[in-house]
Amino acid sequence: GIMRGSARSVEGLHITEAIATQKVILNGFGGHPMAAGLALVPNFFRQFQRELDIAVEHQMLLHPITNELQIDMWQQPSQIDLSLLQSIDQLAPFGAGNPPIVMAVKNMRLLSATPIGKTKEHLQLVVEDAQGQPSKILWWQAAGLPQPEGLFDLALSARASTYKGQPQVQLEWLDFRPVEAETILLNEKKTKIIQHFDYRKNSSRIMILRDLIVEYQPEIFSEGLDRTSTPGKSRSELNPAKILVMRTLPPTQTILDEIINKVNPEIIYWFGDEPLEYETEMILKTVAQMIKNGLNDKLTIFNFDRFTAQTATSLEIVKLVVRWLAARGDITILEETEKTVHIASGGTADQVTQKDLKKQIQKAIAETQAYRRYALRCDPSTLVNH
Repeated sequence: GIMRGSARSVEGLHITEAIATQKVILNGFGGHPMAAGLALVPNFFRQFQRELDIAVEHQMLLHPITNELQIDMWQQPSQIDLSLLQSIDQLAPFGAGNPPIVMAVKNMRLLSATPIGKTKEHLQLVVEDAQGQPSKILWWQAAGLPQPEGLFDLALSARASTYKGQPQVQLEWLDFRPVEAETILLNEKKTKIIQHFDYRKNSSRIMILRDLIVEYQPEIFSEGLDRTSTPGKSRSELNPAKILVMRTLPPTQTILDEIINKVNPEIIYWFGDEPLEYETEMILKTVAQMIKNGLNDKLTIFNFDRFTAQTATSLEIVKLVVRWLAARGDITILEETEKTVHIASGGTADQVTQKDLKKQIQKAIAETQAYRRYALRCDPSTLVNH
């Protein structure tokens, strides 16, 4: 008979690559970095077990797994509101296999620390962000622990609580790291002043956009929209220009920073139209259809940039979606790089991994939705000078 098995991995260990080192004794295998399925005859099982251990140890020597705190989203404490927490709560219940959301913010400064609790075992801190906005945060069991000096990056969690009958946001300290002096100097050099024109809630913004195109020929960032009516470029297609039009909003602050650095504009016009491919199911279907069409056209290597531009999402999300399709058994990932993925049709289904990846996708999309909601209502200059 034939033995069949499945494998799940941890972040940093490409389990399919490890299994592939023994392909000569396998009847078949397939998967992606985090999970795989395989088949072999029983006579080869001991050899496979022994050689797989060696392959895994080899990967660990080349790429040691470190004890890191996984950051789910970068978020200013002043931007964390009850609406954002309600979106995050849709991903509950949290626990093993679905850890709570970890947020982080850069360049914070500690203003004060007050011991609280019956034995003063906790701390209530006041921290200040780069814009001088103060926030209160609780640090449990922090008595006697070293506190940050100077600028630091902060990891935190947030939850809704009630104080005197009123709902409020409670921020909780997780960890911190000092900011290196070189990073501070780099940030101090960002002195360029950009003019901002806000048309995000203007009912005539389509007419205004057309006038801008005729008069200035600006660079237009637009993803997830039909480009036949109004021109636009994806993040990878943009070029340096004096004027930048943000027709849609990017999915994350990091991507916005990359766009600003690439275009290096003097003037930004903000429109903030909502991308068409915004909900989880639509994103899943869009990427699946793009892959199906490509495979029908004998295409096997796909560029992630095409997926991110069409769905207006992050690279992280489209990679998760591709792995989800592999976990469904629709495709097999033959090779994945930072920019491309090599795919074959068909594969081995893994319902556990499929469910886990779906949760990760939903969590990541909820973060982009929260970021876009904030970006639609805040002062646009704070999105650039953050």
